[in-house]
Amino acid sequence: MSDETVCLQSIHFVLAANGFRRSASISKHIYGGVLSKSDLDFPIQIEIFDPFFVRKPDVILLSKPDSLPTRLPHVFADKHLCYLDDQGAEFDRYDPVGNITLVLASLHHLLDQYATKPELLQQEFRRELPAYWQQNNEELVYLAAESSKNIVYEYFHYLDPAGTKLGEIIVADDATGTRDWRRKRQNAEQIGTGHAVIVSLPTDIEIPDKDWPPTQFTHVAAWLKASGHQASYQRLVTQAFEHIATSSSCFFIFQLQGMFLGGLLSFRSNRSRRVIREKFKRTRPGRRGRQKKLDVPLHRKVSLLSSLQKYESADTFQRLNVRDVRASTVYTRNLVYERNLSTINIAVIGCGTLGGYVASLLQHAGAGTGGGSLALYDADELHPENLGRHLLSSRYLGQNKATALATELNDNPPVGGCVHAIPSKVDPCEYEAFAKQYDLVVDTTGEITFSTSLCHEAHRSEYMVPVLYGWIDAGGLAARTLLDQPGSGLACYACLKTRDSTGKIGERFQLFKNGVEIPSWQPRPCGIGGFLPFPTQASVTAAGLAQAQSLDWINNSPAPRFRHISLDPRACDTKSADLKPLKECPCCQTEWHT
Repeated sequence: MSDETVCLQSIHFVLAANGFRRSASISKHIYGGVLSKSDLDFPIQIEIFDPFFVRKPDVILLSKPDSLPTRLPHVFADKHLCYLDDQGAEFDRYDPVGNITLVLASLHHLLDQYATKPELLQQEFRRELPAYWQQNNEELVYLAAESSKNIVYEYFHYLDPAGTKLGEIIVADDATGTRDWRRKRQNAEQIGTGHAVIVSLPTDIEIPDKDWPPTQFTHVAAWLKASGHQASYQRLVTQAFEHIATSSSCFFIFQLQGMFLGGLLSFRSNRSRRVIREKFKRTRPGRRGRQKKLDVPLHRKVSLLSSLQKYESADTFQRLNVRDVRASTVYTRNLVYERNLSTINIAVIGCGTLGGYVASLLQHAGAGTGGGSLALYDADELHPENLGRHLLSSRYLGQNKATALATELNDNPPVGGCVHAIPSKVDPCEYEAFAKQYDLVVDTTGEITFSTSLCHEAHRSEYMVPVLYGWIDAGGLAARTLLDQPGSGLACYACLKTRDSTGKIGERFQLFKNGVEIPSWQPRPCGIGGFLPFPTQASVTAAGLAQAQSLDWINNSPAPRFRHISLDPRACDTKSADLKPLKECPCCQTEWHT
C-alpha cells in the first residue's frame, strides 16, 4: 500500500474509535460525529484533505446547542471552526495517529470552553474581533499615523506587479505621509481623501449577541452608547458630525487591545451633500459679523447623520480591518529588547559591503525613525565588482554609495524615514565638529589606519560619544566588533594591536591557527585597488554583531564590548569579552593621551 493509503487508514481508525463515521463520498474523506461536553452535544464534520497534514483538516460545527449564545468565538459565518493556530501547531508527517489525535484534543478544548466557561466567550470574542469585522471587500487599510489627533486618510487605486487594479487606504499624520505612501505604489491614482479619527474602545466592551457586526454608522454609535462608554460614544459622534460637515467623509479607527478596526463613513450623492450644507451647520451669525459656534446636542447629530442614509443608493459605512505599519510598531515587534534605536542620532561611516548591511539592520532596529536620524558617510561609487556582496543592486551602479543606500533605506519605513547621505569621507582631524551631532558612531570602513586615527581623536574629544567598530578579519574568516566608550577604562580600538620596543606591530589575538592556508590578497591594476575574496556571509555576520551590540548598548548592557565569530575552521576562536587596555597603547594609555 502507498504511504497515503496507510495514513488514511490510521486516521480512519482513530476517528471511528471516537464515534465518527465516514460519509458515502468516494472522492472525499469526510467524517461526521458528535462531541459531547457537559450534557451539550456538538455535531461535527471533519474533512481530511491531506493525510500528511501539510494542510490541516477542515472542521465544521453543523449546529450549536440552543442554550449557547447566537454567536460563538472561533466560528466563522460559514460554520467553520478555527480550532488550532496554524503557526503554533506542529504536525508530524510520520505520525498520522498523533496528528488526528491533536486535532480531536483541540476540538475538545474549544468545545469545553463553550460548554463550561461562558465567562471566557466575551474575552475570546474581543481577542478575535478582526476576524468577524471585515466585510467582503478587497481594499487594504494601513495605519501609519503615530499621532491620534488631526490625522488624515487617503483612498487610491494602483496596479500590482501583475497589472491588477487594487484599492488601498492609508492613514497618516498628514498629507505628506499619505503622499509618501502612495508613491510606493505603481501607477497610483488618488480617489478620495479626508479626516481620520482614532476611537479607543474600553477593554471590557461587550460584543452584542445579535445584529453584529454593525452595518451602519448609527449602529456603531448605538453599540457604544448601549455599552455605557459615554466618552467613546461622544468622541465618535462629535468627530463624525464635524468631518462630514466639512468633507462628506470620515475614516474611523477603533482601537481595542492592540487591534485596529476600520470604518469608512462617506456620503457621495448630490442630495446628501446639499442636506449637509443646509443642516450640518456648526456656527451661526453673531454680533459684528462674527460667527458664533453652535452647540448641537449629541442626539441631534446622530439624527442628522442617520437621515443621510436615505439619500444614498449604496452603503455609506464600510467595515475594514486595519494593518498597523506605524514605525513604533514595525521596529519593535520582533525585538526582545525594551528599547530600540529610534529617537537617537547615529552615524555610519563607510557604505561598502559591511556598511550597507549594518545600516539596513540598524534601520530594522528603529534607527532613523521616531525623530532620530541615520547618517551615512561614503565618498565612493558603486562599481560592478561590488555587486557580488553588496546590499545595493545594479540599479545604483555609478552612484555614490551613501546616496544610493539612503535612497534604498528611506523606502523601507512606511512613512517619514530619516536616513540621509553625506557623500564624502570623514576627516578624523575634524572629529570634534563631527561627533557632537551624534549619539553613536559606527565605523564599518575596515581600514585600520582610518579607524586608528578615528579612535585617537575620539579619546581626546570633549564629546564622549561611543564608537562601534565593525570589521571582517582573518581574510574574511572572522567577524568582529568593538564598542569603544571613551572614559570607560576599557580597551580602545588601538588596544587590539601590540607594539614591541622596536615599534613592530602585531595582533593582540592570534587570527589563524598554526599551519593553515591563509587567504591571500588579490592585486589589481593601479588606481583600482586590490581586494580580498570572501563571501557575503562575513558581511552579514559582522552586521548582525553590530546590530546586536547597538541594541545592547542602548539598553544599558553593552558587555561584552569585544565580540568575535569565527566563520572558518582556519580562524582562531577568540573569546568575546570586556578587554582591559594595553599598558603600552599609544592611544588611551601613554603620554600621547593628552
